[in-house]
Amino acid sequence: MDDKKGVSKTLKVLLTIVYCFFILILFAGSINLIVLMINPHSPTNIFGFAQTYLLDDQTPNNHIVDEDRGLFDTQFLMTGFALTKTENRLILAAVIGLWLLYFFLYLRVIILLRRFLRTVTEGTPFIMENARRMRDMGLCLIGAEIVRLIFTIIAVVYLNSSLHVEGARIFISVEEIIQYLNLELYFAGLVLVVLSGIFKRGTEIQTDQDLTI
Repeated sequence: MDDKKGVSKTLKVLLTIVYCFFILILFAGSINLIVLMINPHSPTNIFGFAQTYLLDDQTPNNHIVDEDRGLFDTQFLMTGFALTKTENRLILAAVIGLWLLYFFLYLRVIILLRRFLRTVTEGTPFIMENARRMRDMGLCLIGAEIVRLIFTIIAVVYLNSSLHVEGARIFISVEEIIQYLNLELYFAGLVLVVLSGIFKRGTEIQTDQDLTI
């Protein structure tokens, strides 16, 4: 019993640290959004857009052409890889807003998990509220990855319409798409949603049994 309590306390401490970390990120991100809306060229603009490109002409004379005047600090990091930043307030607002939403959804998962573990340590895990928490955690995981996908689509579309490399074509590879999708997290979210239904049914059966006794 003492070992279980020790594990629960350790998990609580770890979740509290992660919780504080996410709060700090959301606070810093919100401040950064305000600063960049005032001055997009601020040194706090750390949101670089990176994109690969495929050379159609293998000569060494390829260079980047910025068609959006809002782009700045554009450079080659290596052959086949370009990095740039933008002063476009609309793009910055969309990107940072989605970034904040992404972290907020994961913060929500941490909050729900902490509440779930609290009922476990109290010896009352089989309650309807925990079934809803499991469902919401699964939906938040799926939602966060959808937000991340939208974030990626906006970045790729924006770059493809604003940045060109002479003698090359910008693209996103199949491997990158699979990496961005994080299919394992979609699967984990779906599993939690399914398990929440099973958990809910089990809780209902236990409640009926308790009432019968």
